[in-house]
Order: sequence, then structure tokens, then C-alpha cells
Amino acid sequence: MGLLTRRTLLAASGAVLAGCGGESERPVAFLTVTHDPTRELFKAVDTAFAEERKQSLALRESHGPSAKQAQAVIEGRLADAVCLATAHEVDAIGRAGLIKGDWRTRLPGGSVPFTSTVVFLVRRGNPKAIADWDDLARPGVSVVMSDPRTCGAAQWAYLAAFGHGGADFLRPLYANAAVLPQGARGATMGFVKGAQDVLVGLESEALMASEANRGRFDIVRPRKSILAELPVALVDKVVERKQSREIAEAFLRFLYEPKAKDLIARHHFHPQGQAPEGTLLTVDGDFGGWNKAHADHFAPRASFDQVYVPPAPEPKPA
Repeated sequence: MGLLTRRTLLAASGAVLAGCGGESERPVAFLTVTHDPTRELFKAVDTAFAEERKQSLALRESHGPSAKQAQAVIEGRLADAVCLATAHEVDAIGRAGLIKGDWRTRLPGGSVPFTSTVVFLVRRGNPKAIADWDDLARPGVSVVMSDPRTCGAAQWAYLAAFGHGGADFLRPLYANAAVLPQGARGATMGFVKGAQDVLVGLESEALMASEANRGRFDIVRPRKSILAELPVALVDKVVERKQSREIAEAFLRFLYEPKAKDLIARHHFHPQGQAPEGTLLTVDGDFGGWNKAHADHFAPRASFDQVYVPPAPEPKPA
């Protein structure tokens, strides 16, 4: 879970310090806790937001697997704001008494400033001829997916796959995924450095990897996928303690402004009001909302535990 680099932090806060007329004013510390696929986006957003403020700010981010990030906030990480992969993770922080229950109504679109969807990333030329979900369950196809128990992006992928073929399809699919990295970025980097046939994950991760490794990968879009709604919220208990509510509210509103929308699109997400194309399932419409989806699929002994069989450990040398 890396924090914003010192050089970028100084650039972000320095732009605001210059506007204040002096460096003696102590900058206001502000922490956004986010999930892995948004790390580059929020570094850019922090810098742009700092440039617009007329006060001294020290902006930081913390990144990591989404469920672990939510748990870190519950356990005491002083996040002023969160951007997590699912509404269920924000609600978990709310159940711990840190975020008020009306968080969805505070910003447009249910406090979802940008969205994504689930796609496949394959080797250049698509040597295994992967065209749709059924191809991922064929014998001999090696799949990279992250772990739904720790990664919210993996839950979107799981639900998209379940919406295609149910539990009977998921068993051979996950049998083809020998190891499940804890986070979306770990899965992406493992695929880029490895030799597996296909990465199943958020569109933003696939486009980022393809852009950074020109000529090495192709993107395959399944005929039916899912609308991955990525919510934000300020952490009420923390902003009350730090007296940073006004900054937190302004920061989250900034995500809906044209400058931030441009950054969102540049980082391969879809700004609010510009949903991904294609036939898309939704959690509310197809899975009964996040409370039901989590209980049905990701709680202990729910459907994921029924379809995923961890690989047997390698025998220890005699």
C-alpha cells in the first residue's frame, strides 16, 4: 500500500502554498484511501485539486486491495475520503460507525463519479482464440483473476462470470486460475510478467497494461459484462476529528468537474454520465443489490467458497 511519492506530494502541496503567500502556514493533511486500479488516477486528481485550492494542503493516497483497504480504515487508518471497488465495502466502514448511512445521496449518481467494466486481456494475436466467457473454461487455458475475498475488482469479475453461466460455469473457470492474487494490480503485473493466456479484470487495468506494453497484448470484450460502479465517500468520524469536512466535500465534488472528468477518461475509466458500452449486468438489477450479492456469493460458505477449490500444496522435500 504505497503512499504518494515525496516529489509528487511536494508538487501537489507546493502549488497551493505558492497561492497562500507564504510557506510558514502548516499544510492541512488529507488522506484518500483507494483501491489498486485507481492509484495513478488519484495521484493526478490530487495534483489537479491542489492547483485549484487557495490554502495549504498536503495530499496523500494509500492504495491496495479494496477489501483490505476498507478493513484498514475500520481499524484506524485516518482516511478523510475513500474510493473503493464496491458499495459493500463503503457500507462495511459505515457499519463500524465511521461513515453515515446517507453517503450514497451526497453526490450525483449514488456517489459513483466513475465506472468501469470487466474485459479480457490476452497475448498479442490471441493465440488461444478467446472470444467470450465459455473460452475461459476450456481445458488448457490458463487464467489470471484476483481473489474476491480481498479484492473488490475481483468481485465484479466473479459476478460478470456468474451472470454468464452460473456456478456450473465458474467451477471450470476457477480451476483454470491456479493462483488468485490478493489485488487487481498484483494480478495485472503477474499476467504481464508471466505466460498465462488471459487476464480477467477491470477495463482500466487491461487498457493500462496494453498501453504500457505496446504490441504485446490485445483486449477482448465479452458479449455480456457488468457495470462496475466505483463509489466514493468522506469518512465522517475522521473529518470531524480533523476538521477537514469542507476540504473532503470539495475534493469529492471535484471528481464530477470537467478537469477531473478529463483525468478520469485519460486513466481509462468512464466519468459519471458516460457508462461503458455493451450489454451490462448491474448489481442492483441482476443481483438484488450489494448486501444480497455479498451474502449470496462472497460471505463465508457462499457461492465462491463452493466453486473455488484451492490448489493442493506442493509436497515438501523428503
